Amino acid sequence: SEMYYVPQVSQMPAEEHPTKWVGDRSVEFIESCDPTRPVFLFSSFIHPHPPFCPPAPWNKLYRTGDIPAPFVPDNAEDFVPLLHRNFSTERLGISEKDAKRLKNFYYACVSFVDWQVGRIISALKARGMYDDTLIIFSSDHGECLGDYANMGKRTMLDCAARVSMLMHIPGAAHSVRKAVCSLVDLAPTILGWTGIPYDAGEFDGVNLLCESHDYVFSQYDNKTNGAYMIAGAGEKLIYLADIDRYYY
Repeated sequence: SEMYYVPQVSQMPAEEHPTKWVGDRSVEFIESCDPTRPVFLFSSFIHPHPPFCPPAPWNKLYRTGDIPAPFVPDNAEDFVPLLHRNFSTERLGISEKDAKRLKNFYYACVSFVDWQVGRIISALKARGMYDDTLIIFSSDHGECLGDYANMGKRTMLDCAARVSMLMHIPGAAHSVRKAVCSLVDLAPTILGWTGIPYDAGEFDGVNLLCESHDYVFSQYDNKTNGAYMIAGAGEKLIYLADIDRYYY
């Protein structure tokens, strides 16, 4: 609607907000299960998602002048074909000041989710389950947030296509991996860690605990409207079918 990209304070109080609801149900599940038996929990937060509407007083967390302005390169027009025309900041009437306010509320939404994640981890520790629980934190897509004078997710640029992939692996030391991975790797990784037999040939992904990719693939839409990507750790190739053009 016309309010989709208008930052706003949630009409629901923090105690009733959907993000808190997911946190509550997740904690209740952990507190009710038998810690001696295997369990699986999938906690899916809709935020941060437009309209960015954190509850009060979380909306006040980032009321500073330090929020960076959107990244708009001098040659921004060169990136227009890679972006969805319906979500340009010009079409939506979003100024640089508006985009910074959107970031303010976006960050607040992220922090409210982070608090729920902290509650979930605390519940696991209280039940004595944390040290033998595999935890994976990821997302389905990013958000341009005014970068390249665009909003939304419908692009293969990093602001939308590069998402978080954090894992707590019991018994493993802290490390940072540079190899590319994909959401298709989640299922084989979870199955591999739990020791559940599976046919690797039925999966496009790999077990990230013992395997890796040289490249990963992504696709938005299809046929003549499709945008296709192959990405390595330091390079990316995008093909736009509607204009028959490659970007490297």
